[in-house]
Order: sequence, then structure tokens, then C-alpha cells
Amino acid sequence: MNPEQFSVPQPSQPPSEGVPPAAPQGFSQPPVAPSSFETQPPASTTSDMLGTGYLDQIAPTEKKSINRFAIFGLIGGVLVLVIVILAILMNSSGPSLATQTKSINSRIATLQTVTDAQQKHLKENSISEANTTLASVLTSMNTDLTSIMKTKKITASDKKSKVATDEKAYSSTLAKKLDDAYQRGTLDRIYAPQMVYELSIMRSKLVALKKSSTSESINTFCDTSIANVDAVLKAFTAFSSTK
Repeated sequence: MNPEQFSVPQPSQPPSEGVPPAAPQGFSQPPVAPSSFETQPPASTTSDMLGTGYLDQIAPTEKKSINRFAIFGLIGGVLVLVIVILAILMNSSGPSLATQTKSINSRIATLQTVTDAQQKHLKENSISEANTTLASVLTSMNTDLTSIMKTKKITASDKKSKVATDEKAYSSTLAKKLDDAYQRGTLDRIYAPQMVYELSIMRSKLVALKKSSTSESINTFCDTSIANVDAVLKAFTAFSSTK
């Protein structure tokens, strides 16, 4: 028998220090468990993960806060817009019923004072008769309007109110103008066109009052007063056209 057949294989070169021996051919290399140092992530990675998680937690809260404030701001803006619109509508609707009745009542008193004061100074019969009719119309208007104001609990203008103050100044100016005309001897010529102007203003006030009211008593008052004013206006206009 040949001795070479029973030769013992010689060991290969010893592996280098720190390197595991190679697995014999036909055998798989067993997996090497990672060291405890390799299984834990670096400190910087852990910090980044914590930071990102914290930001993810607070981000929804910030978004909710922003949305809530935006909604409150929108609601506040809408409310302000509604208030502004209501204020505009109220101002554009014109003077109140109480303000209009007080103004007309004050103007009636002014014209009553003028007609009474100038009646004895008028020389023309036609204009004197028209003035007498006007005095009667004003007395009737004053009685009817005072009754309506009492029913609706509308008090006359206070002497210190703007309506009363303005009307007092208006009355003084008108009285002075007519007194000056009387002193110059031109009262009849001045009086008729002046009354046409004054009654036209009164008529406009009555028309505006009727348009702004749904009260039956006020509408009746306005209709009757406008018809009477128109009749007196016709008389004064006819006299003015002849002069």
C-alpha cells in the first residue's frame, strides 16, 4: 500500500490575529453577531430623531392656533362690516318721524308769528285776504299736528335743541326782512313772493313727512295741509304775477 494515501493534510497558514479563520470549503460562515457598540445609533442621530419628533408634536398645535385666530378675525371683520352697513342705512333713511314733526311744528309757529305781525301792514286787499286765509290754515295745521304729536308722545322741541335754535334764527331773519320792507314801503311787493317761497318749503316738508310715515293720522294731516297750502300758494302766486 502506498503511504501517500494516508498522508495527513497539513494545516494552512495560521490566521492573522483578529481575523476569523476562513470556513472550509463546503461550509457556510456563521453570522457574526454585531457588537453592542454597533447596535446603538450614534448620539447625534438620536438627538435628531428626538428633535424631529418634538417639532412634529408642536406643529399641529401651532396650525390650530393660527386657524382659530383667523376664524375669530374673520368673524370680527364681518360684524364690523354689518355695523357699518346698518349705520349707513340708518343715516340714509332720513330724519326720524319725531324730528320731522318737530321741524314742521316749529315752522308753523314761525309763519304764524309773521302773518300776525304783518297783517295790519298789508294794504292790498287781495294779499291781505290771502294772508288771513294763511293764518287760518296755519292755526288748523298747528291744532292737528299738536294732537298727533301728543298721541304719539312726541314732545315739542326743547328751547336749547338744535331744531329750536335754528328755527329761532330763521324766524328772526324773516321778521327783520319783512319789517325792513315795511319801513321802505315795499311790503306788499315783497310779502307775496316771500310767502310763496315759505309755503313751498312747508309743502316740501309735508310731502317728505307723508313719504316717511305709514300712520293714517299723519297721512290725513299731510293730505289736508298740502291741499290748503296749495290754495294759499295759488293766491299769493297770482298776486305776484301781477306785480
